[in-house]
Amino acid sequence: MKKGLLAATGLLLGLLSFAQTNMDEEAIKKLVSEETKNAYALREKEYLESWVQAPYTFRAGNNRTGYYVNQGWASLETDLLKTFNKGNPRVVNPVLENFVFKFYGNEACFATYDQFLYGKENKPSKEVRVLEKQNGTWKIAAVVALWDYSKNKYEEDLVRKAIEKETNAQNISNYEAHIASSTAWATYTQDEIKEGKTMAQSQQVRILERIDGVWKIVFVGLQTLPHKP
Repeated sequence: MKKGLLAATGLLLGLLSFAQTNMDEEAIKKLVSEETKNAYALREKEYLESWVQAPYTFRAGNNRTGYYVNQGWASLETDLLKTFNKGNPRVVNPVLENFVFKFYGNEACFATYDQFLYGKENKPSKEVRVLEKQNGTWKIAAVVALWDYSKNKYEEDLVRKAIEKETNAQNISNYEAHIASSTAWATYTQDEIKEGKTMAQSQQVRILERIDGVWKIVFVGLQTLPHKP
């Protein structure tokens, strides 16, 4: 009888522990998703509240020119406020997949996952979070975010939009773009159309640089192509 009672108690505790783990995992998934949404929407108060504010708070990642590191809450908060003050709010709906959790007791967790910020036609960022539970609520203590800044559809679209804005036309054919860090170059055929007919063609090239997050044209080249209307 006693052994049966102990076994039943152990089973119950195991089920409760499993249920609590599932609840914690879902809470963490929601937290890291909202953290990303708040960052791009420049919701300062909500974003800062998601963090552990301590000397060991840590954030690191790569960018187009190297990497960045914030050690300690003072450093992190200073950089975040600069970003919020000069940025433009954006709505993003990240897709988070391939979570791996490692819990250390009831109040600490190490988590990794993939984040698709601009759709699955692009490569995901590789995300790491270290979390602590404070007063029953999960908070972020450390972030590592690794992005692939090579050729991807999102950046290609931004480059093309910059070129179309400069040429004030969308009659571009044979378009091909190449992106390497903060530099891009594109080639295409420009059609000059009048009354629905192509009157002339030129082969064109643009070289662009990404300045303060915006693609800017730094070189223009063209060659007129033989064409019979």
